[in-house]
Amino acid sequence: MATSVDQQTQRRRGVGLIAHDPERAFAGYTLFTPQFRGGPPLLIDMTGKVVHEWRTPLPAGWGYLLPSGNLLAHCRAPRSTRGYRDWHRVWQLVRAGAVLEIDWDGKVLWEVRNPDNHHDARLMRNGHLLML
Repeated sequence: MATSVDQQTQRRRGVGLIAHDPERAFAGYTLFTPQFRGGPPLLIDMTGKVVHEWRTPLPAGWGYLLPSGNLLAHCRAPRSTRGYRDWHRVWQLVRAGAVLEIDWDGKVLWEVRNPDNHHDARLMRNGHLLML
């Protein structure tokens, strides 16, 4: 009898904390955003326990912690649906369209929306935003 193989490789492999060797690991936190769920961005400790969660007004794909402790979140804006040539199949996975700075309490400090924003952006030391 034939069995079907789950085509979602993350479900097949398993996700989450798989192994932890405190002797070899650097103590700290990891910023993790479940991309296929659209967030929320999570800060997890060395045991995989969620220590902080940011609720974002738009589905979050990924983010960066800023030196201030705020989150620079890359989100999917509702109108960022235009794809790039030869990227039609993966466009939904890589598009962003909005970048937000969110403080520890979840308040959006500022937001930039651009339908051409592909999938990454960085806040530069001079305060400017560099978008891919």
